[in-house]
Amino acid sequence: MSGYTIITGASSGIGCELARVFARNNHNLLLVARRKHRLEELTSELSGKFGVTALGFSCDITQEKQRKELFNFISRKSIQVDMLINNAGQGDFNLFEKSSSEKNAHLIELNVQALIGLCHHFIPEML
Repeated sequence: MSGYTIITGASSGIGCELARVFARNNHNLLLVARRKHRLEELTSELSGKFGVTALGFSCDITQEKQRKELFNFISRKSIQVDMLINNAGQGDFNLFEKSSSEKNAHLIELNVQALIGLCHHFIPEML
């Protein structure tokens, strides 16, 4: 099986557009996001329009258990990861004093911990 590009946060916005660009350039894709329905629509679109293999995996990357399920899926499918695009992320644009510790913890989990966990898992395979 030829290599895949993984894109997190792929169901909308920049992640969705990146998926289209990579598919247009003949990259097989593994698209990761929480919204399964949008992933299904996008993988169908990309496979049909560009003739690439586009797979979707619905998970919340802030949850370590779900990241492990992603790793297991990749292993079971014998997917070779060539590129990882850590696109999933959020921001809080309120004043800091109005932010909650729960929201801040979620942002750290999504924007830092999940990113580090994915890089730690995939970089050795890509080197």
